[in-house]
Amino acid sequence: MKELIITFAISFLMFAVPPPVPADTPCAGGTRFSCVIEYGVMLVGDRYAGENGKPIVLLLHMLGRNRKDYAVLIPLLQKKGFEIVAVDLRGHGDSARRIVPEKVKGKPLRTAGTGSTSAGEKLDGTLKRVPKKRAEETEREADMSSGTLSEPAINKTDAPPRLYAKYTYEGFRTEDWARLPDDARTVLAKVTGTNRKRPVYIVGASIGANAAAIAAAQMPSARAIVLLSPGEDYHGLAPEAALKTFEGQVFIASSAEDNQSYSASKKFAAIAPDRTKFQSYHNAGHGTNMFSKELALPGKIADWLAGVK
Repeated sequence: MKELIITFAISFLMFAVPPPVPADTPCAGGTRFSCVIEYGVMLVGDRYAGENGKPIVLLLHMLGRNRKDYAVLIPLLQKKGFEIVAVDLRGHGDSARRIVPEKVKGKPLRTAGTGSTSAGEKLDGTLKRVPKKRAEETEREADMSSGTLSEPAINKTDAPPRLYAKYTYEGFRTEDWARLPDDARTVLAKVTGTNRKRPVYIVGASIGANAAAIAAAQMPSARAIVLLSPGEDYHGLAPEAALKTFEGQVFIASSAEDNQSYSASKKFAAIAPDRTKFQSYHNAGHGTNMFSKELALPGKIADWLAGVK
């Protein structure tokens, strides 16, 4: 009986939790996708099909939030015919990292963003050091009870299974935050196969706004950006230089009581006033929180993007 229950539990987990895609393939999935972007990091998001020839809109949420913050905006963008990609940033939402490291050419075992362990040790679901004698037991527990995702090793003869689990941005270093713009560009290319001819619009809130501006300045296909409560410097992401080189159209929204963002927003809007729309509010909050106070804002964003030439 016990064996039957265990078999049923394993079968349920196998079918209930979709596996991530290998790092060397395009992102998998229909509406929901998982995408390995670098060693140990997997981003998860949603993709909504659009009309042929219409631009792609990439949505980047703010600190401590997730892609669901754009639930009110997505239907409005769909009505305009846009293809939409909403992604959870690293350390947020459903995005994950590998928690069972691999030993490569005799070097110490490592996991993304967590440093190394001594030979024979692994990291469990709470990122604690685990003695070598408990490593196999820990892998089984992580796979069964912590909501991890299993990915078969490419070479089963000398590589262990790769396990992924959600993790938090708490403890991120400056170099971790600095990867957000590259994450945005990489996941967009892998999900959509975007080339330079297809227009891309990026919408970001708070730190997602700063990442959006920096990413757009590095993408020839980026034609427009929407920045909700950007700042001069969020965890080392400073978008002013990027905004000075970005040649597309810019929509900025900020609320006056949000002092740091409002000051930065006015400064950014002055960089290229002929192609920038600055939407000022009062007591509307920060980032996508403004959607609940200024109910017309999502519609204004959708209409503005639809009018970008």
